[in-house]
Amino acid sequence: MDSESLKWMILIAATVGVFWVARASRWASDSAPPTPDIPEGQPNRGFDDSDAVMPGERNNLVLLDYGFRNIDLRSGPADARDFFDELIVTFYDRSTGHRWNREFQVCTPSGIARYMQDQHWHSLRMDGGLIVVDKYDINLIKETILDPGDVDTPDEQLEREAAAKVNEQNFME
Repeated sequence: MDSESLKWMILIAATVGVFWVARASRWASDSAPPTPDIPEGQPNRGFDDSDAVMPGERNNLVLLDYGFRNIDLRSGPADARDFFDELIVTFYDRSTGHRWNREFQVCTPSGIARYMQDQHWHSLRMDGGLIVVDKYDINLIKETILDPGDVDTPDEQLEREAAAKVNEQNFME
């Protein structure tokens, strides 16, 4: 084999190699769009928990950011079996590119009883967003939030609210 043929073979092999590397990187980028950066100006929760947040995801739904109003994610509540706090969550839907915030009340049974006693309430009605756990476990809370069927996208929430208004109007007639 002469040197000219060898040069051509090396050139062709290098071209094929570059082609396959470029194609493989395109497949990786097509499989999941990048998760957007979390915008500045997130709700003030009293703590900078940004280094404690471990994003979670299920299918196309990504839990980008979350934090409690009063509880520090790193240390948790003073008593893991007795707490009640509001959790603010930022979601991102990879399939639509939508991002939205939702608030959940997270508590333990004894935490909700203490909260009601502190507020001097004899009953409590909460429309959606109530998560009751046996003890503080942020991974369990994230799993519960990402449970399929439990998270409404903004469009689904609007549909539910519209249906509730129609039902209310039909009831009043």
